[in-house]
Amino acid sequence: MQNVLGEEYYPHFLRLNRLTEIAQDPTASLTRLKSFSGIKSTTALDSYLGTAKKEQQKAIEYMSKKYR
Repeated sequence: MQNVLGEEYYPHFLRLNRLTEIAQDPTASLTRLKSFSGIKSTTALDSYLGTAKKEQQKAIEYMSKKYR
């Protein structure tokens, strides 16, 4: 797969990327994530949920405003 995607990507990158994108939808549920991925265990699903830079920035901004 690295030959196709390049060195910076790993085999489960696409799944992680898509699941993280779906999870950002406020209406998303565990059922939707599990149905899309085919992963039945929430423990296994957790390892595929990454963080989005956009969401990290929102969290930093929130904390900055809260503790001024």
